[in-house]
Amino acid sequence: MGETKEEKKSECDDGASLCGECDDGASLCGECDDGASLCGECDDGASLCGECDDGASLCGECDDGASLCGECDDGASLCGECDDGASLCGECDDGASVCGECDDGASLCGECDDGASLCGECDDGASLCGECDDGASVCGECDDGASLCGECDDGASLCGECDDGASLCGECDDGASVCGECDDGASVCGSMESTRSKTEVWLIGQHITEITGAQLPSRGDVLRLFFHGHNEHKKTVNDSASEVAASVISFWNKARIPTITEKSIGRKVVDLFLMWKGLKKNCTRTTDTQRKKEETFCDELEDLFDVAHPKAMQLLTIKEDRAFLAAQREKGRRGVMAGVDKKIACSIKRREESKSKQSLQQNQASSALEYDELGSSSETESQSSSSSSTSSLAISPVVSSSNRKRATLKVITPELSSTLDRTGISHRSALRISGDDLKRKTFALTKRSPVSTKYYESMYESMNV
Repeated sequence: MGETKEEKKSECDDGASLCGECDDGASLCGECDDGASLCGECDDGASLCGECDDGASLCGECDDGASLCGECDDGASLCGECDDGASLCGECDDGASVCGECDDGASLCGECDDGASLCGECDDGASLCGECDDGASVCGECDDGASLCGECDDGASLCGECDDGASLCGECDDGASVCGECDDGASVCGSMESTRSKTEVWLIGQHITEITGAQLPSRGDVLRLFFHGHNEHKKTVNDSASEVAASVISFWNKARIPTITEKSIGRKVVDLFLMWKGLKKNCTRTTDTQRKKEETFCDELEDLFDVAHPKAMQLLTIKEDRAFLAAQREKGRRGVMAGVDKKIACSIKRREESKSKQSLQQNQASSALEYDELGSSSETESQSSSSSSTSSLAISPVVSSSNRKRATLKVITPELSSTLDRTGISHRSALRISGDDLKRKTFALTKRSPVSTKYYESMYESMNV
């Protein structure tokens, strides 16, 4: 669409504007500035007939594929058929070389009358890359991601949509309305006079590389940082939102105010961007509703981007912190973060040291309890296995996981052995008789008080006598 207009302009010797109706509804009618008479209707395919005031001969019908033959007033040769895809060879009236097939999407190579290089395929939506007469890059979707900026060499506005679907955005200097958003998020408004204007975002202003200041981040700060990653570094919406969320939560931590999760902050950033994008989509509307929405959005840019925890006021124990958060939530974010309060800092440090010490003590107590439980369980298992054993005359020590060595208890003493021999009781029967009593005494030794322990130890001594 945009390329078709440029081709029609190149047929005029003086770069005069075309008459009829553009895609944006602007009316081009009557007589051109150079006095050339354009008769008929342009955009609906009707024929253009007659002779212009500058003597250029227009023969045949243009839009229906009839041939255009002869010479222009500057001697350039137009050969072949235009609309059916035949080649146009030679020199155009601006001296540029036009080679290939025009209307079927073949490449147009050479230089335009402003010296810009046209490379690629025009009609099928391929990119047009090079430089305009104002030095700005002209790209549908160029490899370098440059935006569509500036004005045509005849001062005409850049309006509508390109064949590749890229939209032209902003408002041109001539008042023509250019709507939508470019692939790189840049706004196309007339000619861009400086690098600063290239990085300016509609309603938001210039990008920022980091959040600074003595106040909590505003909605505008968040969007400016978001567009720095999204436009300048070509990051996706989610990646840019994640980076912004990390910066925001770091700034809030400096104020010692509890926040929601970083993932939730990222979602709030995306929602704010989508709100801006919805307004940008309808930027050319002049209705009162659209204007009020834009005014409300701009008015809220300096308000707090609130990511505080829902129970932040209850969680904050310092009165000054609660007052600061309440002030920041007011219109315009009243108040600033003061310097470090030494008294509060010392209090926080003591509190953290106390918590750390208490946590260490709890861990040590827990480890000791686990150690004791492990030792008692290993002792019980050892004694149970020894009581059920029929081949061993002594309880073998059991090595626990903590590598502790346990003492052995001799059950069959020489005196007891001689007594068993006299009474005719075998060693196996003796172990069965003493096993149950041994369990009870072992349990008492491990679970009773020190006084009871001494009592049972004296009983063991009397048994061994």
